[in-house]
Amino acid sequence: MVTPRHPLLWLGEWKGQITGPRSARLTSRKDEATGVQLIREFTLAEKSSRLQCTQIIKNVSMETRYYFHWSRTLARGGGICIVPVNLHSRFPKGYVTYGPGQVINYMPADQPNVVVRDEYIEITGVPRNCR
Repeated sequence: MVTPRHPLLWLGEWKGQITGPRSARLTSRKDEATGVQLIREFTLAEKSSRLQCTQIIKNVSMETRYYFHWSRTLARGGGICIVPVNLHSRFPKGYVTYGPGQVINYMPADQPNVVVRDEYIEITGVPRNCR
């Protein structure tokens, strides 16, 4: 709750560009409130379905800034989502869930459609309390 409001980064227009045969980049506008610009780079493997996503926070101000990535991904349901888990996460289960309400649950209850398996989270359906 210490980051300035940043609707431009959260909801604003981003510029998309193709950067290679299986790669693309999304770039936000420069946000004066935070002094940063966000860049997301995507690369699809040539011979598999592996998608690599790199997120960059670029300081576009003249001051030192301290922020962290807190992103959301919106996708059409109906498939299986597999996400790597940070083995050094500060969260006991390696991830958090939202809800009910404004709650960020750092110890989400076990769910049959959300499983931590080896170094990955496997999501096979809509999690409880999903907004």
